[in-house]
Amino acid sequence: MMRHVTLFALVLAAGCTEPVPPTDDDAGIASDLDAGEPIDAEVLPDAATDAGLRPRPMRDAGPPEPDDRCPLTGATTFVSAGRLPAPTGRARAIVIGDALHVFAGSLGRELSDEVWLARIRADGTVGDFVREQPLPIPVDWSGTPVVADGRLFLTGGRLGVGRSSGMVYEAIVRPDGVIEAWEARTSLPEPDVRANHAALPWGDGMILLGGETWGKGLGSGSWITGWFTETGEIGWDTPVAQWDEWYVDLLFGAAIVDGYLFAGSLQIMERADAATLEDWVELDGVPALPIDGRGSWLLASTENELVRAEVGTDGSPGPWETLATCPVEMTYGGPVIVTSDTHAYIVGGGPFSRESDEVWMASLCAP
Repeated sequence: MMRHVTLFALVLAAGCTEPVPPTDDDAGIASDLDAGEPIDAEVLPDAATDAGLRPRPMRDAGPPEPDDRCPLTGATTFVSAGRLPAPTGRARAIVIGDALHVFAGSLGRELSDEVWLARIRADGTVGDFVREQPLPIPVDWSGTPVVADGRLFLTGGRLGVGRSSGMVYEAIVRPDGVIEAWEARTSLPEPDVRANHAALPWGDGMILLGGETWGKGLGSGSWITGWFTETGEIGWDTPVAQWDEWYVDLLFGAAIVDGYLFAGSLQIMERADAATLEDWVELDGVPALPIDGRGSWLLASTENELVRAEVGTDGSPGPWETLATCPVEMTYGGPVIVTSDTHAYIVGGGPFSRESDEVWMASLCAP
């Protein structure tokens, strides 16, 4: 009997609802940061614990409660979910529990160290953004944020024209889920610094796939695994060459779904056994930018449509079905896509001068 898993991919264009004007006023937050005072974010004592993001000491989180309404079986629509405090591009974002975190990127063509948080309401819209502790350095096009072993990490990125970063930072998180500090961890080994890559939890550590290596003018056609030592530091293994550098010189996304690792860029989409990282297979169908897996869902982007495919037990996706068009064009280096258990979000803008303060959402569940 063939078992099917519903996967999602994302492709994006123009013409949706106008964004709702912002109502937030985070001037007090900036003043607190400037004065070195604690960050004045809304305190929800169990938010981080319930989300699986652990203040120290940390412990493993259980699986989320199943929602019988998901995945969506019909069409969906992108609508405005809120606004960022300022137009941004080339940022990264992640949803953890009821919190949407947005990291760095560019503000007015300048690299940014800003980190913002907004609480997600029951209807999927986001509340007022407040500033969290900034990153130690301004950076854009970092790897996708990754929660591994209950710890939140940001890896790599671009430090400027022609300069990739090997930085690895761990967020120190308060019990209410607010980032209050960053600590540097073992950097990526030279010359394997990279930007625009995918990062996923992997065994007792994490795995980074693809991306770009500025300064060489090449894509990073490799993956690298890192593992946690007894002291909590990261040991990086030797990178494994997987793809032709010139072939994958654009953003990689990746997700693990039902025992398979899916990876994609503007040019290819491939799949491997998630346990062994063997038998990579190039797939027919929609090539993808960022890929985001949730349970049995896969989210990705190419140009201007939200699409879905069913994947059989052999990991082969079926025909792609269009679920929605999207409000902005998803191009290389453009807005980022993240998901909660019930919604897909498009955050910010890009590339280059096309920054945006828009946050869009589309329900992934039936009403």
